Amino acid sequence: MRKLEWTHCVILYEDADVFQMVSQDLRRTLRDKGIEVHTFLVSAGDVFSNINDVLPEVESTQYRIIFGLFYEETGRKIVCQAFHLGMTPDKYVWNFVGWFQEKEWYLNTTNCTAANMRETVNGHFTFDFTQISNHSDRIIPTHKTIKQVEDEFLNLTDQVGFQNYDAYGYDTVIAIALMLNETFKTHPGVRELFVRGC
Repeated sequence: MRKLEWTHCVILYEDADVFQMVSQDLRRTLRDKGIEVHTFLVSAGDVFSNINDVLPEVESTQYRIIFGLFYEETGRKIVCQAFHLGMTPDKYVWNFVGWFQEKEWYLNTTNCTAANMRETVNGHFTFDFTQISNHSDRIIPTHKTIKQVEDEFLNLTDQVGFQNYDAYGYDTVIAIALMLNETFKTHPGVRELFVRGC
């Protein structure tokens, strides 16, 4: 953001645990870098939706850089409302999570046309979460480095490279093993039940 000389931004996040955690981390990181941040919680449910109220509030901050942390359906509602408020790329820079499929913006589920949606998201930035640490020498709970885990995985499979989601399988097995070890220590009778298959 510094490279682009951005000093203020808005984070719009949907009311879901994953987005709440990411928004907290993003807000903390940006503030640590001297970026002023306003955050807004977006509710887009069938029973309650505050999208029509939140976007005018965002507009009133006069901050033009917006990070959107939400699922596609909510994203379409927000982008459509943004179009109607004139929050388009000539005035705003939109940043969205990277898993959105381009065609998702143009599904006809709002009172905007595909052209309206395209106009609003034209030139947006996308970002994604890193599933694999860039610190390959970091030690994990198995007393191995991340690089050792990658090499071990590649030796056990026919795969050419370590993919982002491969780490989840390894992490899940390790988490289960650690949980079982702790359970067996604190509840010795459980180990016997587990071994017998009951």
